[in-house]
Amino acid sequence: MNDDDTLPHTTHPSPNVLKGVHLVKKSAEAYNHAKDIVNTGSPIAEDILQSCLDICQNCVEEFKRANDDELEDLMNVCMINLLFCEKLKELFSLDGEESG
Repeated sequence: MNDDDTLPHTTHPSPNVLKGVHLVKKSAEAYNHAKDIVNTGSPIAEDILQSCLDICQNCVEEFKRANDDELEDLMNVCMINLLFCEKLKELFSLDGEESG
């Protein structure tokens, strides 16, 4: 095999980036699950919403503790998921007040 047949050198993401991707996935899954539960009108929706908020807040805190500029964009995605969870909880609370 000659040099023309070799694959280009690829870099692997740092462990911090891999952990950051995991945190983004975790926060997105929490939000999507909470949204699905709220949409079904489940009686545990309020508890699931609180869990979503806790998970997303913990993800953002982990990014802040890492204090790594390379992770800023990933942290911003977790912050957006946190905002989505907060907004969903607000809407859920307003809906409960109107029907109660």
